[in-house]
Amino acid sequence: MEEFIKNNYKKLIAIIFILTIILRLVFIFEVKATEVQYDVCGIEINSPSDYDKIMKDYYTDEMIEGRHISYILYLHDNWKLPDKIIGQFYHPPLHHFICALFIKCVELFTNDSKILIESLQILPFVYSIIMLYAFYRILCELEVGEVGKVIFTAIAAFYPINIMMAGAINNDTLVTMFAVLVALYTIKWEKTGGMKEAFLISLFFGLGMLTKTSMAVMIVFPVYVFFKILSKNVNDGKIIRKLLVELLVFILIGGGLSLSFHISRLMQGLNTIGIIEAKETMSLAEYSLLRRYGLTNIFKMDQANMLNSFLYTQITYLRLAKVNISALICVVIATLFTLCGIYYLLKNAKENLGLIITYLAWWIGFTYLNVSMPFSCSNNARYMIVPILIQLISIAKGLDKEKSKNVKEIAYAVSGVFIVFSISFMIQVIRVFV
Repeated sequence: MEEFIKNNYKKLIAIIFILTIILRLVFIFEVKATEVQYDVCGIEINSPSDYDKIMKDYYTDEMIEGRHISYILYLHDNWKLPDKIIGQFYHPPLHHFICALFIKCVELFTNDSKILIESLQILPFVYSIIMLYAFYRILCELEVGEVGKVIFTAIAAFYPINIMMAGAINNDTLVTMFAVLVALYTIKWEKTGGMKEAFLISLFFGLGMLTKTSMAVMIVFPVYVFFKILSKNVNDGKIIRKLLVELLVFILIGGGLSLSFHISRLMQGLNTIGIIEAKETMSLAEYSLLRRYGLTNIFKMDQANMLNSFLYTQITYLRLAKVNISALICVVIATLFTLCGIYYLLKNAKENLGLIITYLAWWIGFTYLNVSMPFSCSNNARYMIVPILIQLISIAKGLDKEKSKNVKEIAYAVSGVFIVFSISFMIQVIRVFV
């Protein structure tokens, strides 16, 4: 198998991206923009008139007001931020502004409410493809072998949560794309120390912060690399003027973009720091700490348990899809990816220190979110795509150095099973919504 992949490497990568595009397009064409979503719209769409209702009553209907679609349509109609903070209005507006601008462009061709709303899924579709390409480029920058690049790019491409997020019109997909781009250019910056890479890191970080404040977690990776390079230059007696200039660029661009929204809203007397609490019906506060954070039975979905939910929502995303044999197999293998990812991160800890720090930062943030906001929506894997990708990166790097041929063959076989059953499960999901 390894020889076949090496001989057909470029063709296989091209096929993966083609199939990635096809499967995502099928998903967004068959699944409504308000169905497999979080915090987008509270009404069920059964007829074209429901789309008209969304376009008309987005700021008055309690099932729509304050949701992501309400935010988008308010910007579309008024070209200014809402004058109150309710629901999702605490979020920075970049994603919602892009969506509003996109609707304006579509309106040049049609005013059909259904088309205007459904076409918004094109944006996360594009973000998803860019994110996958950035992930592939990270594998290239880390000099993962051709076999590893093909297999783990395919895993990332067909991971059910990545496919479902390709149609999610909330801001999760865009902020994840920016986070992966920051990781890519931080790795490149560590190699080159170039101003271009420093500028792009600051730009993507700032834009990510203008999308969702959870992007703040991603600052640990470039900060770690900065101090690593600074320490090396000082020890080698090199001039650090260029490095300090790059730091200034990051502070001015990344910091300026990051703080602009919150400062401007505070000046208007509106507090956007923090998170709006979910409905009490989603509360997990009544469950014991052991139930919520203890060991879990991976063969059964438990939305009260953070680890269990992290594993299951990688596959089911919204917990709407039935947990059948395909989903269960994917969950079991996703558990193996987590364990193996941590193993290879620690086994090669010295060279993986930046990834380890980033991985821990996301887990700390995720745990804090669940402790401070004990709701079933808080423990969803949509917040943890970066750690999931880090796991795949560490396994790909680890298998490259693995001396046991049997271990490699088993790992590649398990990966193949995951890809097959991921695609199988997604086909079943799509059929449910057709």
